[in-house]
Amino acid sequence: MRQTQADNRCFDGTDNRFHFGNLLRSTHRLTAAVSISPWARRFRPAVVRRLRPDATFRSTVGGRASQLGQAVRLPAASSGNSRCTPQLSQHHLADRGLLIAPQQEKQKSSVKASWQRAGWTFARKSPKLPCAMKVTYYLEVISSWCYWAEPAWAELKRRYAGKVEFGWKIALMPPEAYPVSKSQCDWFYRRSGTIMRSPFLLNSGWFESELKPYLAPNFVAEAAKDFNVADDCVRLAIANAALRDGRKVGRWEEAAAVAASAAGLDVTALLKKAKSPEIEARARATTAEFHALQVTQRPTFLLENNIGDRAVFSGLVVAAPLAAAIDAMLNDAAAYASHAAHFGPPPAN
Repeated sequence: MRQTQADNRCFDGTDNRFHFGNLLRSTHRLTAAVSISPWARRFRPAVVRRLRPDATFRSTVGGRASQLGQAVRLPAASSGNSRCTPQLSQHHLADRGLLIAPQQEKQKSSVKASWQRAGWTFARKSPKLPCAMKVTYYLEVISSWCYWAEPAWAELKRRYAGKVEFGWKIALMPPEAYPVSKSQCDWFYRRSGTIMRSPFLLNSGWFESELKPYLAPNFVAEAAKDFNVADDCVRLAIANAALRDGRKVGRWEEAAAVAASAAGLDVTALLKKAKSPEIEARARATTAEFHALQVTQRPTFLLENNIGDRAVFSGLVVAAPLAAAIDAMLNDAAAYASHAAHFGPPPAN
């Protein structure tokens, strides 16, 4: 559950008002209309000559395929300068010293002319930048809105695997943020399930009003990290046990049993670690980090790149806006890296 005080916003991934696919289709239709207009025909021949007949051009949004500009490639037998002089033949280019003629190519077969395969490439074809970007997901293990955000989280991890570092941290909810009764919890679940177009209703069987706040599921998930289980499997197992099966994961033994079964851990050792002051201190510290962002909603996503850019998304549960921000921040980081490769660090004076 997100907090009940300000829980009146809808972020529905299937609602056309927020559907980026419709925007993309409209953009393609607009592009097609412009390309055949009389005004645009004046410029079309120049565009065709620049790309050359055997060049390819593709575009996409949100990183589903290649980014704009990646597929603008020159023929293997031409040079990067042919973008500026497309009307010249390869023989003319060779005569001007801009291209190696076929007979010269044979003589220099041992030399790899990589510049002959020049083309525009952006972030997706740039060399991998170590730790170029990090995404931190602040969550409460049995929050229903965090549960609804899990497909978006999984999609982002899949889409940016090897390019972005992903991690999650506990953001404990205060007692007043939980429902006051099981019936109120069911009302919240009917609302969020309808907003998310869910084919099932979440299960409120886990709710026990006397246990607020729910420390056990969060501390057990955090403790699993000390047993080399830093991925999502333990916390997702606890969330599913609570929100789908209605198990009483607010109880220490129940939460530990679910986690140990999911990760193949010793339940006694896990439970002992979960109850330790070290784990509580860690969970309290990450909760303080969450509050320092001046947000109130779980889930919250903190996006950071290696040039100091930061973006915070609080309460969103769909991937599209997060992916758009990640793409922009990766491109900026790649641009800085490219500039540094050409010009080095800034001068001291």
